[in-house]
Amino acid sequence: MLQLYHRRPDADVVRAIQPVRTSGPLRDGGRILEFAIPSVDIDETLEAAELLGIAGAIIRVRSLNDLSTRNGSEEILRSRKDDTWRAFDVTSAVAGRKSDDIVRLHVHGRLTYRPYGDSPILLLNYSKTGKVQRRRRSAEDQREDQDRWDEETPRRRRRNGCRRRPMYVDFALIAYDEWVVAPPGYEAYQCSGRCSFPFGDHLSPTKHAIVQTLIHGALQASEDLGGNKFVGRACCVPTRLAPTSLLYLDASGTLTYEYGYEDMVVSECGCR
Repeated sequence: MLQLYHRRPDADVVRAIQPVRTSGPLRDGGRILEFAIPSVDIDETLEAAELLGIAGAIIRVRSLNDLSTRNGSEEILRSRKDDTWRAFDVTSAVAGRKSDDIVRLHVHGRLTYRPYGDSPILLLNYSKTGKVQRRRRSAEDQREDQDRWDEETPRRRRRNGCRRRPMYVDFALIAYDEWVVAPPGYEAYQCSGRCSFPFGDHLSPTKHAIVQTLIHGALQASEDLGGNKFVGRACCVPTRLAPTSLLYLDASGTLTYEYGYEDMVVSECGCR
């Protein structure tokens, strides 16, 4: 999964599932692996499923629709390999499973069964669909947005004005390393500075923020506070957030890669 994280897969979400049960050797020398398929969000659609094993460990894979018979079992051909592992396409077995959410695979080969060791894993690839899907943008597009924000109307900005500033998050510092596997940290940015009138266009102030800031300024110059003694400036806050990629353990303990873990990076700041 760490290799997968660094390769940046095309899938929006990838989950790595270990067998919940492994049978003893059968008469034909094979074993039966059972995988419990986790529930997913309503906007996630299964795109592909692969059984991965170290090179030379898995030779042949069959899908078992009925444990009581071997008739009708479906052989699954190896789809791809490299120097360290082999992958078998089991998409049809996962997509066509019964309502118990258990997938049973008849596997031949030399297998080991150590938790998070060299045991086979079921790799599930999902895409996100519907209105909640955030449009994917390349790293170049995100850098262009950053440069546009950093360079827009620099002369109109006050030295202490509202703007995006660096904020590196070390996951170990906030105990997030207990569930985040990779990366060890990331640049999240933060919004800080004063919201003062007149506002630059890049701050996209709301009408309320403009009115509040004007009242704050007027009260500073007036001795008659009326009922507005505690009116402060508008606040410098994130007005646009972007996702980041995370490899993490979800609530069920499933190792999960998510391309777009939402609302993690400040893209723009403004006055609200």
